[in-house]
Amino acid sequence: MVVVSLEPRFRFMDRSGMATSTRKTIARLWGDRLPDEDPAVLVREIFREENRDRPDPSGSQDMIGLVYPGISRLDYDARYEGGVFPAHIESSQDPATARWVEKVLHILPVGQSPDGCDPPEQKRLDPAWIRRLGALGASLNACMDC
Repeated sequence: MVVVSLEPRFRFMDRSGMATSTRKTIARLWGDRLPDEDPAVLVREIFREENRDRPDPSGSQDMIGLVYPGISRLDYDARYEGGVFPAHIESSQDPATARWVEKVLHILPVGQSPDGCDPPEQKRLDPAWIRRLGALGASLNACMDC
């Protein structure tokens, strides 16, 4: 999976795929600034807090996308910590890559998910679709298809 740390130019909307629940958890923990600590440690703190008392935890990808700067490739493996955390994270803060991403990725505000929509709860996961989300270009296209 690939995550990109972005700043939209419009307000964050709940239930719209912008990690607002994770942003709220971070604000509860630390206000408007992340502590100057290892991002892996921060992600696990956020994960514990956000998933406290939840039978099905939300994923770590939003947390990683918010905490790790730049563009990060997350290599998940179900055999590693139950697939909850990536087995490997590779991040890039290369300015040329960031400029390219800024030119090709555009965040557009869309409507919020309907009330009652809870993808982690519904678990409509199809391994064939998940496998297709491996490389940056292909995953962007497959996300649109999905």
